[in-house]
Amino acid sequence: MYGRKHIHRVAALLTAVAALAFFAGSVQAANSRPAGMTKDAYRALMLRSEALNERYGLGKWAGRPLSMSPAAYRALMLRSEALNRRYGLDRTSQSTKVMAQQTSSGNHPERAAGRP
Repeated sequence: MYGRKHIHRVAALLTAVAALAFFAGSVQAANSRPAGMTKDAYRALMLRSEALNERYGLGKWAGRPLSMSPAAYRALMLRSEALNRRYGLDRTSQSTKVMAQQTSSGNHPERAAGRP
């Protein structure tokens, strides 16, 4: 009986060690360049990958139409955000507008609308 418990404990310990080694290797592989690749080669690979993502509209470029340049798309997004803020279409300006209206009318939104 003692031998069976001991074998189960050793097997559980070996399984845990193997799982930790596997996950540690996976994390390290995801965060570092491939073995045998120089720092310059890895940088070149990352730059090429980013250029291909931009060209084919992948990654952070996913919303941009292929016919629009990155600068034009960025300008469009900035203009859209500014117009949303100007006309109160974003969430932050809506809550600010309601709070300002309530405090300026003495905490009575009905009076601000012309109701007694």
